[in-house]
Amino acid sequence: MIAIAQRLVSSLCPGAGKAVAIDGSIKLMIDHQFSDLPAKHKHLIPDAKEVYEASPTDDCPKGTRGRMAVMEVLEMDKDIESVILKDPTELAIAKMARTRGMLTMKEDAIIKAMLRQVPFEEVSGL
Repeated sequence: MIAIAQRLVSSLCPGAGKAVAIDGSIKLMIDHQFSDLPAKHKHLIPDAKEVYEASPTDDCPKGTRGRMAVMEVLEMDKDIESVILKDPTELAIAKMARTRGMLTMKEDAIIKAMLRQVPFEEVSGL
């Protein structure tokens, strides 16, 4: 059994998007966001040097078109079930889910911004 939360965000048009280097405050925010992700799950994060912001093109005046889901998925297993039965707090459940490699909606949006799928501006709203 799984529980899914999702939010729709703008999608970058193909070929659109202005590259923004991952440095300074952006790097600090991304490093902090993924800091508690266990090492065995770090492969989920692309080795990107930049994220992308919306930028207009001749074919796409806003730089975005349509929507894309950013999601977080909690997969139920025996350990999660045990936490829910013994200590059903948001913090305890989130901590256990994180050890299993669960990514938040914000992290999914960061990854999709690195992959040039959504504008990085969408990350701040999550």
